[in-house]
Amino acid sequence: AQAPASAGGGQYILVCAGTLFQDGKAMAADSLMRIEAGEPAPLLQAGPDGAEVLVMQFARPSERPGSDPSKLKRDGYVDRHVVPSGE
Repeated sequence: AQAPASAGGGQYILVCAGTLFQDGKAMAADSLMRIEAGEPAPLLQAGPDGAEVLVMQFARPSERPGSDPSKLKRDGYVDRHVVPSGE
């Protein structure tokens, strides 16, 4: 089936149970797929025992404060993969 199109700021598609196939590749339970905003919806097929899937839609950036991540200040943000010097 065609996944729902991302009409907002992108999507995550999480395989909660079973198996999901996309482009012939099997995605087992706990697999996560990121769909960028504007990207076409993927064609997905459940495995022989079915699949339980959760689609999470990100909001589209608007004039509402905080809705556009590219405009957020990152003063308090720390990339967990970068260790600050002196530690």
